[in-house]
Amino acid sequence: MTGPDANSGKHERCIRVAQKRGFVINPAAGLRVTLVLRPGLNRLQINSQRRGEVLNQQKPSWGMEQLCEDAMAQATLALSQEGTASVSPAGPAPGPSAPTPRPARAPRGFALGPIPPGADLQPAARAAADHAVVAWQGARFEAALAAFAEAARLQNDPQFLFDQAVCEQRLGRNAEAFAHTQQFIARAPASPYRPYADQLMNELGEE
Repeated sequence: MTGPDANSGKHERCIRVAQKRGFVINPAAGLRVTLVLRPGLNRLQINSQRRGEVLNQQKPSWGMEQLCEDAMAQATLALSQEGTASVSPAGPAPGPSAPTPRPARAPRGFALGPIPPGADLQPAARAAADHAVVAWQGARFEAALAAFAEAARLQNDPQFLFDQAVCEQRLGRNAEAFAHTQQFIARAPASPYRPYADQLMNELGEE
C-alpha cells in the first residue's frame, strides 16, 4: 500500500482482510498487489515478475475494507493465471537471486467475496448492501445473506445474485449458490465480475 492517503492503520486493516480471505502474505512471491491511495483517486496495480503489469485500474472512493476485498478478488483472478497463490505486499520486488519459498494456496471455496456495493445503487439497497458487507467481514454469513437478499428485494440488480451465492457457499448451501451464480451469469454475462462467477461455478462443481 502506498500513496498520500496510505497509513499503517489502513495497511493493518488490509492485512486482516487478506488473512480472512486465506491469503498468505509472502514478500518473495512473484506477484505484487499494490493499492495506491490518493484523495478521490485510488488505484489498484498488480505486477507479475513473469508477465509484467497485469492490472492498473482506477478504483472508486470505497471504504478501506471494500478496496481490500476488491484487491483480493482481483488478485485471486491474477493468481489463477499465474499458477501461484501467494501475494506480495507493496514494496520493491525481490531480485532474481532471491529465494522463493514454496507458495501456499488459498483454501478452495474461500477465495471469493461479495461485489463491493456500487455507487449507482438506490440508497435503501446501498444501505442493505453495506450492512451485508459489514456482516461478511465479521464472518456472519447468515446475516450477510439475509442483508443481500433484502438488497435484492429493494433493487433488482444482478450483483446481489452473486453476493448471495458467495454467502451460500460459505454456509455449505452449494445447490442454492450454484443456482444464484447461474442466474448472475445469465443476467450479467458481460459483467467485469464474470470471471469470478465462472471461478465460483468451478469451485462449486468440485465440492
